[in-house]
Amino acid sequence: MKAGVYVSETKAVMQEKANPVIKEGEALVKVSHAGICGTDMMIYFGKHPRAQAPLIMGHEFSGVIEQIQGETKFSLGDRVAVEPTLSCRTCEACVRGQFHVCKKLKLIGIDQDGGFAQYVAVPIHRLHLLPEKLSSAHAALAEPVAVAVHTVRRSRLKVGDQAVILGAGPIGLLIGMIAKRAGAKKVMISDISSYRLTKAKELGFIPIDAAEKDVVNEVRLLTNDVGADVVFEVAGNQITAKQMVETSRIQGEIVVVSVYKTLQK
Repeated sequence: MKAGVYVSETKAVMQEKANPVIKEGEALVKVSHAGICGTDMMIYFGKHPRAQAPLIMGHEFSGVIEQIQGETKFSLGDRVAVEPTLSCRTCEACVRGQFHVCKKLKLIGIDQDGGFAQYVAVPIHRLHLLPEKLSSAHAALAEPVAVAVHTVRRSRLKVGDQAVILGAGPIGLLIGMIAKRAGAKKVMISDISSYRLTKAKELGFIPIDAAEKDVVNEVRLLTNDVGADVVFEVAGNQITAKQMVETSRIQGEIVVVSVYKTLQK
């Protein structure tokens, strides 16, 4: 099979690789579509703490089942989305059903070969059958959409609330879309990228250009000096860390979505 392989810092090449050999409880998935995540870029630039070359990246992907080993509800030819998390199933978090925060959590495409290839071996319990109306291209977005859905569900967002999203990257935009579907009356979203802000406006959000305007003042103006009911911080830097406090109303809610990087001396 052909595979895009991360071989060293800032170097990825197309290689011919042997097709994966599946084990009991696994399926061989022929990849249809795969998304490029910010985490993939982190790996590419040699900044990820776990991912090691050589590695086939890609943890956002969909495909078709070509082989199966083991009892399953799936059939050959089924279109599926892949849930990339790999949990131990025995630690305290897993026993509570919180597999996504497993103490030994690993991910397909980070800790083992992933979706930037023609075929991937995937545990059967990490597969999700696609509805007929959902395209395989859209299904490759299931993982980031799941992050957005989980984020909004964990918040106390109510119908009629005003929400602020700090960071208009893919996750920020998806959170905005889910927040609107959950009933948010007004969604304000800030960024320094004009391209991202254009997309935010197209999606019906109120864009705030953080490169040109004071985000806190803009939010105050847009909320009659009250502040947002829910603030989602999705940028992960010191500027937005300060803004998330100052854009929230009194007794509002702040949801930290991003992961802050440790400063290196």
